[in-house]
Amino acid sequence: MALDLAAGREPPFGRAARRGDLVRRRPMNAGRRSTVLERAFELADSGKLSSIRPLRRMLLDEGFAFADIASNLGGLGIRRALKARIDASRARVSG
Repeated sequence: MALDLAAGREPPFGRAARRGDLVRRRPMNAGRRSTVLERAFELADSGKLSSIRPLRRMLLDEGFAFADIASNLGGLGIRRALKARIDASRARVSG
């Protein structure tokens, strides 16, 4: 069996493993780039945008592919949700 070199003992199995005695791992999204939608909502919440068009431009400037932006932000529901977030964040920042 492999030894846990840091602790000088074998890794836990069975109940010990289920209790959380295993080494904590990094979150799954650690070091991962945001998706187009995640980043779009982050930018919409920033309060720096006035509409969807500058949002698309910022995503392009950040290196997202045009096709990804077009496919992810093409739906009316997504655009309405983003516009609502943009309006709410601008009201929060200015007021």
